[in-house]
Amino acid sequence: MTSTAGSHAGTTADLAEGRAGVYGALATLFLDPPSAELVSGLLDLSASADTAELFGGPGAACLRRYAAAYRGDIGPLQQEFHDLFRVPLGRYVMPYEAVYRDERVVGEARARGLLMGPSTLAVMAAYRESGLHVSSEAGELPDHVGIELSFMALLCGREQEAWQAADQEGARRIMRREQRFLEEHLLRWVPALSRRIAENAQTDFYRGVALLTEEFLLADAATLARAFHHLPRDQE
Repeated sequence: MTSTAGSHAGTTADLAEGRAGVYGALATLFLDPPSAELVSGLLDLSASADTAELFGGPGAACLRRYAAAYRGDIGPLQQEFHDLFRVPLGRYVMPYEAVYRDERVVGEARARGLLMGPSTLAVMAAYRESGLHVSSEAGELPDHVGIELSFMALLCGREQEAWQAADQEGARRIMRREQRFLEEHLLRWVPALSRRIAENAQTDFYRGVALLTEEFLLADAATLARAFHHLPRDQE
């Protein structure tokens, strides 16, 4: 391997590691009540000049507004997590892909907003293709936004390992899976979920998280497109 190729692999491995970290943090915010450490870390990042490219949109603006008044009281955010994602009343949003994408015949009518539809089965097929199985012990359906984001984090982690092992073909293959999952699943419904969360949230924190998630997915799709454009021709 030439020094140029080695430098390229190091750069792409670092990028994959960073992307995995963002996907993992976002997944946690949708799957679990927020911890004080995670909230403080996210608010600090939103105000950092080093992450201006990631935190330059409306989502980060919401987080900065929240940070200005935040004094470490995690209780209201944990309550809002339950109101938005756990308790099917009032401000609850259904964080499942099938609810936003699928339509089925029920009796003589076509119904939307149902769980475990065709898109759920497609998500499960994507997981199986990568050797994964979401068990009932996970506590969520396979097409929950947090599970889908966790899957992307896992793929990015595998991509990082492939670059570090100089397995360029393997890394490229994983990147294609990432790109396909973004285009066929996350980008098809998370923008609608993001808007619903932003409408129902009572704090700028969860408005910010929702908008930031959408912004990151769009930016990551562009990142993958650029990465394929700049890969050496013999890797395409």
